Amino acid sequence: MYDESNAWKGIQLDSNENIKKLIADLSNKLVEVKPSVEQVERMQRKQSYKPSFVSKWYMMKAQDKQLSHLTTEHGLGVLPYKVDVQIRPVSGPNAGWVFKGDSAILSDDDTSKFYGGILYFYNEEKVELIAPVQANDGDTGVIINTGQEDGRRLGNNHEVVIEAFVRVKVWAPGDLPAPDFRSEWLTLDIEDPAKTFREIGHSLDEYPGLLSVQIKCVSSTSFLISDCVGVTTIQTGK
Repeated sequence: MYDESNAWKGIQLDSNENIKKLIADLSNKLVEVKPSVEQVERMQRKQSYKPSFVSKWYMMKAQDKQLSHLTTEHGLGVLPYKVDVQIRPVSGPNAGWVFKGDSAILSDDDTSKFYGGILYFYNEEKVELIAPVQANDGDTGVIINTGQEDGRRLGNNHEVVIEAFVRVKVWAPGDLPAPDFRSEWLTLDIEDPAKTFREIGHSLDEYPGLLSVQIKCVSSTSFLISDCVGVTTIQTGK
């Protein structure tokens, strides 16, 4: 005799097993798809980190009134989030290697020792690059100086570079993630001891992954921005 109730229970059990199997298959597929989605998101984020502007390579030369100053227009129309100045020697042991531009040259032509660097300043439209030029004393300013024979370690590729190729990369605010914290512009004054130091709380409760400290140099008609350095290597007094 055919038992209809038992047959129905069998169908229900088969259906439940099929549903469980289907759910398990879907779960496995979601696990497989998730890394692919994350990989795509990472690729998209990496692509968005590309600078909006990359200049061509220009020749600059220290102690040359024409080639020591370069203006390149990035044309973003907004204040850059980040500017990177790259310096590439044309010959010598460091040829092909890339050095970074500076926001400050911590010496001047009043010293007899070699010093070097390329200063950069920027605003919403352009980046200004400046190499050392003799003003009132020696012509010891260069573009790259990797050491000097006065007791300091020279390194393996000691070189004093007078001329080099330079290139500018500029990131617009939309090229990088929005900052978690942004302070107002604060006044510093080296002639007022009370204004030579500022402490700013960011409230992130962790070390920042990216920190940018900008300096605004203001005139009556315009302004230029540069970036802070993390340490100074010259002091006055004994």
